[in-house]
Amino acid sequence: MKSIPLILATVMLPVATIGYGQSEKSAAIADRNPPTNATPMKTGVQRFLNIGEITADQVDTCKKLFAAVPAVVEADLKAAHIRNMTCFLKEIDGKHYIFNYLEYDGKDLEHDMGPNLFAKGASKSWGKSLLALISLPGKQDQWSDVEEVFFTAGAADVVPTAGKYARTGMITGLKPEKEAEYRTLHATTWPGVLRGIKNCNYRDFSIKLVGLEGKLYLIGYLEYVGKDPDADAAAGKALPVNKRWWKFTDACQQPLPAAAAKGEIWDGMTEIYHLD
Repeated sequence: MKSIPLILATVMLPVATIGYGQSEKSAAIADRNPPTNATPMKTGVQRFLNIGEITADQVDTCKKLFAAVPAVVEADLKAAHIRNMTCFLKEIDGKHYIFNYLEYDGKDLEHDMGPNLFAKGASKSWGKSLLALISLPGKQDQWSDVEEVFFTAGAADVVPTAGKYARTGMITGLKPEKEAEYRTLHATTWPGVLRGIKNCNYRDFSIKLVGLEGKLYLIGYLEYVGKDPDADAAAGKALPVNKRWWKFTDACQQPLPAAAAKGEIWDGMTEIYHLD
């Protein structure tokens, strides 16, 4: 994959999140993540996830940096055809990582996100401050071992309800011996499962497979666009087809300790920044 500046691999946000079929005080989550993105993904948009590592003593500094992103930086990102960029922060095995999900709807990726991005003035200064905080995990290329294994547009035709729209970033482990099975399942996702995602008002549901420090992880991103997140989550959880589906997928996954302690599969990540 074409190289893209490390700066785009380092955005993170602390966000309590909910996944499809999970009901976890969704209204409170929506309040902390006010509706901003009313436009569903366009056909042909490319989705990316890049990763950065940050030391524990710099986490607060990074949060503050993203709490005050200069308008000129956001203008540069939009001029580079970057949209729906969301940064999440997560601690894994004692290390802190930034997961940056973004969508690109331009025609020249290498040009738009090349050396000229954040090359002048306030953008350059902000980018330099960010780059000073992060490093590539395990000295790997920021795009290595990141592969999308599932995507559905879901309820792409639904306009989000003010006060209810929410973005979710979530993570779980993948058992190495189950990688092929998990890939096959999501390459042939059952129609009833896809229909349930749409009918329960979730959209832009992406799952990325990530190799990190010798382990496999699944990074999920989705958006809720309905009017009653708790009711829709309960409806998804009650679907017979989902119950059968999860028997197969759950067996492939290795929950992080915090999720396992609650008897859950997916663990939430913290959102620290979003750009429409």
